[in-house]
Amino acid sequence: MTEDVFDGLLGSDHSTEESADEGRALLTIERRMNIVKTVNMHKTATVAEIAEWLGASPATVRRDLAWLDEQGLITRTRGGATTIDYPSQVTFRRTIPSYEQRLNEYVEEKQSIGQCAAEHIHDGETIILDASSTNHYVLPFLAKKRDLTIITNSLYISKELMTISETNPSLTVICSGGT
Repeated sequence: MTEDVFDGLLGSDHSTEESADEGRALLTIERRMNIVKTVNMHKTATVAEIAEWLGASPATVRRDLAWLDEQGLITRTRGGATTIDYPSQVTFRRTIPSYEQRLNEYVEEKQSIGQCAAEHIHDGETIILDASSTNHYVLPFLAKKRDLTIITNSLYISKELMTISETNPSLTVICSGGT
């Protein structure tokens, strides 16, 4: 392990922890090193398994997994972590375009799909729009609809719908997590 990565295992709270209690900083390093070692050995591990193996709280393990994922030492997953397969992970992260990139691809086709989809949406209906970039192109065609309830899990779509609802107050926008 390189010195930079080893030093980085302490995280941004290194100086506070080390100055308050030098043993505490070592526990943080050891815990994070053990997490990486354990995940690499088993290829995958859940938060509960890691917490049990290390005798740490699940909250501490989740914070450590998030930090280790940011450092590129493991891959954080829902409920746990997996080992990094460097060639495939690097390729995977490089090949997934961002939402903005996807939004600007195949624009004419997405506009046509958006218009066609909107023709099947009638006043007073409730619809669900997921976080796909194509759904973004349905939105301009919904501006003149009345009494629509739109449920979405997308911050991009909900933000755009809030702008549309300023000129069309009959739209109700429900985001997963609240209205």
